[in-house]
Amino acid sequence: AGGNKKPEDMVEDLVNALTVGDKLREKLGIPGIGGRLLQENPGGDSGLRTDLVKLLLEDERERLKMSQNHEVESERNRHIGTLAATVKENLGDGIAAISAATKEIKEGPGAKTPTPAPQRFNCGDCGAEFSLSTEILNDPRFESATCEKCGRKYTKEELLG
Repeated sequence: AGGNKKPEDMVEDLVNALTVGDKLREKLGIPGIGGRLLQENPGGDSGLRTDLVKLLLEDERERLKMSQNHEVESERNRHIGTLAATVKENLGDGIAAISAATKEIKEGPGAKTPTPAPQRFNCGDCGAEFSLSTEILNDPRFESATCEKCGRKYTKEELLG
């Protein structure tokens, strides 16, 4: 209701409004209370005028605090909007990069390939079963294998032949 008035002007208007009735009562010979509210108290407090100024200052502080909070929230929302726009703009590229990295890991040189089952052999002398991995059998350095039960030696040609 104060509009663009200064706090001092608003206090003065309130004081005038409260004392107008007292002035009228005084002229009519009826005592009023508004003047007593505005008179200086023994404790040094000037009464209603001081209370009004305090209230106006509290209101102004609250208004400034709300304005600052609003400004902080607006700035925060602007930053969140900028961040969201950046994420939206780069989301496709990010997904493509992750997909490419996944494909590279699955198909690259470090990718795990299923190991074939080892080949099983039966010893011709004792009938014991033994096995050798395909990797060992295909190794050019592999020359022979020995039956663990009877000790008979088999050449690579005998095993693969």
